[in-house]
Amino acid sequence: MVILFVLLALGIVLILRSNNWDGNTYVNGTLACKAFTPPNNCINAAAVAVGATGNYIGNTSVEQQYAKTYSQAAASVSVTEKRVIHRVVGATGTLKSLVAGLQTANVGGATVTVDLYKNGSSVLTAPINLTNANTPNVTNGSAIAATFTSTSVVQGDILQVVVTATAGGGTIGNGVYADLNLIEDPQ
Repeated sequence: MVILFVLLALGIVLILRSNNWDGNTYVNGTLACKAFTPPNNCINAAAVAVGATGNYIGNTSVEQQYAKTYSQAAASVSVTEKRVIHRVVGATGTLKSLVAGLQTANVGGATVTVDLYKNGSSVLTAPINLTNANTPNVTNGSAIAATFTSTSVVQGDILQVVVTATAGGGTIGNGVYADLNLIEDPQ
């Protein structure tokens, strides 16, 4: 410190240049800088405060996960229908899982199938087939998973759940439901 004052008193101006520090550095206060280029993989989700307000990492910089649920009324017999459940808004995305079940099981030869369409065509190897023998329901807390032929989606893709209910000499179960999980990349 004394050397600095002597240098200033003598009219010598110090010009500070880039510095490298080995080891950890702690700042007890606010660190401000003109520019900051962090190395890859040094900032993770734990570094961003939950519920923070201000200029933090926004949804245009990170993947978005969606959980979409399709359902018919729990007290009503499942019916055949086709319903849009999602329009992809991210640049690209990935279908992660689709499961389906009934609120109350089919009886006898009745079946309910659940398919997932992307832009009017199925993306499953086969529709999920809910029968009296395999019908998952809310009581047993299970659901049948689908297998995808293609998991990629792009901005503007329309996803539809397609339900086909067939009595087949039995009684169709109530309240068909399906849960779709997908991830979309930033726009």
